[in-house]
Amino acid sequence: MAGRIGPLQTALVLLALVACVVVPFYFWQGTWFGRPLQDEELTQFLTDPDKSRRVQHGLSQIAERMERDDPKVAQWYETVAQLSEHSGPQVRVTAAWV
Repeated sequence: MAGRIGPLQTALVLLALVACVVVPFYFWQGTWFGRPLQDEELTQFLTDPDKSRRVQHGLSQIAERMERDDPKVAQWYETVAQLSEHSGPQVRVTAAWV
């Protein structure tokens, strides 16, 4: 019966196809700063000194809110100023940009 694909091979191909979609999606979610953050999330992200990626995400969200003239963003101005002295250079650059 050459040419027939067994159930194991079918499952492996299906698993590989799912992985080809899921892995890039999760990578993209972890590196993309465009996901909107709620106010509580934004505060958490900005006060997490060990996770520079999250701090940068929060800073980019503040910049977007400032562009939209959101009056609620003023509550984080002091935090942004403090982040300009963060130990991570990428966070300091992002804070300066904001």
